[in-house]
Amino acid sequence: MQADSPLRRHVARVLALIGVLAVFAVAGPASAATPRLNWAALGDSYSSGTGLGDVTTNCDRDAYAYAPRASWDILNRDYRIQQDFVACADAATPDLIADQVPLVSRRHTVASLTIGGNDIGFGDKLRGCIAGFSCGPDLFSLSPDTADGPQTWDEIHDRLAAAYVLVRKRMDANGHLYVLTYPIPFARQSGGSCLVFDQTEQNAANALVTRLDDTIYWATVRANELLQTVHGRPGNVHFVDWRTGTRVENGYTIPAGYADAGRSFATYVSPDGLCNTSGRTPLINGFVDILGPNRGNSFHPNSTGYWLGAELVSAAIRAHQ
Repeated sequence: MQADSPLRRHVARVLALIGVLAVFAVAGPASAATPRLNWAALGDSYSSGTGLGDVTTNCDRDAYAYAPRASWDILNRDYRIQQDFVACADAATPDLIADQVPLVSRRHTVASLTIGGNDIGFGDKLRGCIAGFSCGPDLFSLSPDTADGPQTWDEIHDRLAAAYVLVRKRMDANGHLYVLTYPIPFARQSGGSCLVFDQTEQNAANALVTRLDDTIYWATVRANELLQTVHGRPGNVHFVDWRTGTRVENGYTIPAGYADAGRSFATYVSPDGLCNTSGRTPLINGFVDILGPNRGNSFHPNSTGYWLGAELVSAAIRAHQ
């Protein structure tokens, strides 16, 4: 055997180095830790899951509402998620502030909610159309008034903005709050009636939801301003629009005989609304068990609607995390 030579030793070192590099090439770089989301799922019946299964006591929470579905069926591929699901059917903004906001803490990096529909008594307005066989002035005039008394859209706006600020102040300073709107109820793709609602009533209902959702948008803008200028922290309040279809500016005019008659407002035509001619499953239920224990599921999202909500909030979370 030949004595070891400098050339032979150099070749051996090169071969050894190649072997080490090959190991790293197969193994790849060390994977980063999976990001963690601590999620407070707040809100009213459109967040608790009303519309799915039997209506229950204890806030009518359902595991197939948009936040749990987003957590377990979509985002779990990319994040480790701890979710506190505290949304409650029938909640208005004062209930959210009293019962749910105190459960939010600095450990929460994500929060989501729907709120405002009960503040303007939207469900009561629709039920009035059904029980009275004709919609009332609150619907036709796009009024936010309730049985508790008159109120203005500016008051609704300020109430919502204040609630968003309270949620964000209790969260992680750099956390993100995702505020969802309400889906458009009627398709309005044909000239006929839908359930017991004639064309004018359908248009008024869509315009009322549009006005509420627009108010929610402007409340998120105001909340971000307050958080940044008054409270010295990132706003991070994000508007997530659950509406689908075509917005029609000035598409609804308050009929004669009602307050503000002649004023026009934006409305929607939606291929995903009730009585659509698109062949799509509507995002919300029509009448469900109208005289029975599950009547509360009426005019709330169904599985299709909640799945879209889950996809929308998941995309928004991915965009900001």
